[in-house]
Amino acid sequence: MQCIVMYSDDGGKTWIASEPFPAYGTGEAAIVELSNGHLYYNSRRHKSTDGKNPRMRYIAWSYDGGETWEDLSISEELPDGDQDRDYGLMAGLVRLPIEGHDILLYSNIDSESGRKNGAVWLSFNGGKSWPLKKIVDKGTFAYSSLIAGRKGTASEGLLFLLYESDLGAKIARFNLAWLLEGLNLTDYID
Repeated sequence: MQCIVMYSDDGGKTWIASEPFPAYGTGEAAIVELSNGHLYYNSRRHKSTDGKNPRMRYIAWSYDGGETWEDLSISEELPDGDQDRDYGLMAGLVRLPIEGHDILLYSNIDSESGRKNGAVWLSFNGGKSWPLKKIVDKGTFAYSSLIAGRKGTASEGLLFLLYESDLGAKIARFNLAWLLEGLNLTDYID
């Protein structure tokens, strides 16, 4: 089975289906639009049919507004769930609303066994590399979703991570400074 993306360019009045994602066995994807209009697609791998590592995320790009997907690869940095089984885990992805920069956050688990050690990874170049990671919760951690606060609201500058745990849904609230932990942002972006 191949996945497609449905998108609307007119506020939801009409919907268009993309070409199929160029790999089988994907799903629960997360997509962000970069500052140049390109789309970054990051997908769970439910079933690996290509003989490559099934425990890392599939990545692809759209250079035409979501019509087609190109440059398929398997991330060498972003895990797809616990690393002792080939099943994957729905992850969160968000682009920070910093004009002219493509700072992305990705959430999943950093665990050799079991769904635990929820982490957030940072990319400062639109998903090409992920040099920083911070554990958010060492306890149970499953499906997750990320969102950035909106400009001009009380949520501006905040990041919100919703995730499953043994105790039900949890929300972590933090900011970029907490993720950087004293590091200088200018060391990572131009």
